[in-house]
Amino acid sequence: MFDDGREGNYWSDYTGTDSDGDGKGDTPYTIDLGRKDNYPLMSPFDISSASIADAFPDILPDPKSEPFPTTIIIGSAVTVVAFFAGLLVYLKKRRREVAQK
Repeated sequence: MFDDGREGNYWSDYTGTDSDGDGKGDTPYTIDLGRKDNYPLMSPFDISSASIADAFPDILPDPKSEPFPTTIIIGSAVTVVAFFAGLLVYLKKRRREVAQK
């Protein structure tokens, strides 16, 4: 596949037209039998102006979303550890009391 369903590649020998001015050719670029670029670019892409956010918009976090709830997770972990530490102390005391009787 030579395009992502929205945008393809630049081909120096592409002779198609761009009647709507969107930067993509109106006709597919044929590479060989069975392979084509459905959205050939009319001019080369300037990679120096590209960013990761442009290339992978779906995997980067949304800047408007809430931050990861680190405080809640750390607080929950401390609570669980404190609970089990207290339970351990209680059970040891209980065992000593039973052993002394």
